[in-house]
Amino acid sequence: MQPPLGNLVSTHPVANGRRWIAGIGALLIAAAVGVLLAWLITNPGPGRSYGGALALVMIVIVAALPVVGTQLGKAVRGGFAESFELYDNGIAHIAHGRRRGWTWEQVEAVAAAEKGERLGLGWDFGCAVLFHDGKRLQFNSLTRDARTIAAALVRHCPQAVGRSTTSEWVEELPFRLAPPLLIGFGGALWWAVSYTVDHNDELTGAAVGGFAALMIFCVAGIAVSAIFTVLLIMDRFF
Repeated sequence: MQPPLGNLVSTHPVANGRRWIAGIGALLIAAAVGVLLAWLITNPGPGRSYGGALALVMIVIVAALPVVGTQLGKAVRGGFAESFELYDNGIAHIAHGRRRGWTWEQVEAVAAAEKGERLGLGWDFGCAVLFHDGKRLQFNSLTRDARTIAAALVRHCPQAVGRSTTSEWVEELPFRLAPPLLIGFGGALWWAVSYTVDHNDELTGAAVGGFAALMIFCVAGIAVSAIFTVLLIMDRFF
């Protein structure tokens, strides 16, 4: 049952359309560069220029994938009519037609920050809110008058300002991701080693160097993922 929030003061829609555009654009770039990466791996060239091209392509993919994940993830989670509402006695969040509301007394922590005037995709300003029930809201300047929402939270909940807004689920995220990442890095390492062994006579020195770099990256990923996986298992079963 939703708490009584009083009279509606203002409505603040979220421009998720810009997130869809940015996410799909980054996805198309990552896909195109991924095709180029596959072509480079299967058609190695001579000299250092090949290794440089391979490294550049990997850098572009690594830079594009977080943009794809964050922008499309937030767009899907918020829906096409996401908005925030300020009331006399609290705040509400609307996503996919569902309204969730909290009173000012239910606010556990608030953190707002200016991040730079020229940053796009709403990254110039951000605010995170943690409630007593463990729920967490986060918005940036893609939300209309986002600073007005943050100012209301700070004004009505001064005791919450400066506290940590990281929820328990977010703190556990690296441990939740570790097992699938361990499998993914292991599969990629197995493929790289198998391909190198099976095509050893066909690969040039530059191609071997590229595969070696990929193997090193996978080994590092396996090591980090394995550490978090072991910690997760120990926490769950010991």
